Amino acid sequence: MRWVPAADWLRLPARRRRRMRRPRSRRTGRRPQPGGKLLLVYSPKGGTGCSTVAINLAIALQQVTSKKVALVDASLQFGDVAVLLDLRGNHSIAEAVAQIDTLEVDQLVALMSPHQSGIKVLPAPTSPEMAEVVTSDHLKTIIGLLRREFAYIILDTWRYLDDTILSTMEIATASW
Repeated sequence: MRWVPAADWLRLPARRRRRMRRPRSRRTGRRPQPGGKLLLVYSPKGGTGCSTVAINLAIALQQVTSKKVALVDASLQFGDVAVLLDLRGNHSIAEAVAQIDTLEVDQLVALMSPHQSGIKVLPAPTSPEMAEVVTSDHLKTIIGLLRREFAYIILDTWRYLDDTILSTMEIATASW
């Protein structure tokens, strides 16, 4: 997996970005995931502005590419993306998990909160104890559905490297 600073990634020409991803697929032997690109933002230390980078990356991608961008707050216990974006929605990723067996793309998009910048946000659960409900398989399923609808999925993660975060790092197109 290549780690590239967010600002550098946006400045690279599209051809160079494709070339940077190509060796990763050959080296791991995995096929690239179909659909949208999953960009993961992670920091091992809290308070470093990880959520701010994720939010700015999502908004910048939407403005630069004019494509559909989703922002998922995977900081499951204490996610603050909805607060930082001043979103008043009452849905969260926990509601998506509650109906994961029958969840369709349009239902998932309906659970997301729209932001004035044009991005859609799937907020973290409203209470820390709801974080235990979301497993790595649930998150992979949600990301798979989002890849069908969005060109870019930005995943804001928390500082702990648990199974949920590690499994999403494996399927990410790029990580910061």
